[in-house]
Amino acid sequence: MKLKYNSLLQFIFIFISGIWFYAPQILATEDKGIKSYSVLEKCNNDWENLTKSLTKDIADYGNRIIQSSRIYPNLDNFLPTYIVTASIPDTQSLPLNNFASEDFYISENKEAKQLFFTTLERQYSSDNRIIEAQNFHWLIFTSTSQGWQLVKAITRFGYPQPEGNFSVSPPRDTTNGIIGQAVNLWLRDCQH
Repeated sequence: MKLKYNSLLQFIFIFISGIWFYAPQILATEDKGIKSYSVLEKCNNDWENLTKSLTKDIADYGNRIIQSSRIYPNLDNFLPTYIVTASIPDTQSLPLNNFASEDFYISENKEAKQLFFTTLERQYSSDNRIIEAQNFHWLIFTSTSQGWQLVKAITRFGYPQPEGNFSVSPPRDTTNGIIGQAVNLWLRDCQH
């Protein structure tokens, strides 16, 4: 009986030692495989997959930008805005030949891709009111040797009105705003 008990203990010891020794190697191999697959799936040059991944992640990246740049000018009224979700991407392009500005130009030899999506954003007031806004984003990208690059982000902000209507702002350049910074951060993480 004691011999069986010792044999069982030896077996358990060898089994556990084997798991302890080989498990990190197996997990590291699986992690590399999973990471490589997800990065390839997310960051390849396939425009449709890239836009789906970007809009899926944009709320998280936008909220990171909001949190890291929080400024508290007037805490008595409203707390910061949070991006709740983004819509399904629309990649049907508009003609860019009439679109010109001093800081935006895409040469004819570079292919420009466009992405349209909306975000649902929520702001909480100090008196427990919830203000929801829907914002409309138009992003223009170009392909470079390092991958996709954001050229311009334009946003129309949607504001709820007291009578239940909804008004929309004129287009604003948000390339350096929350969405532009979030997209650039996502592209950086995606490509590295």
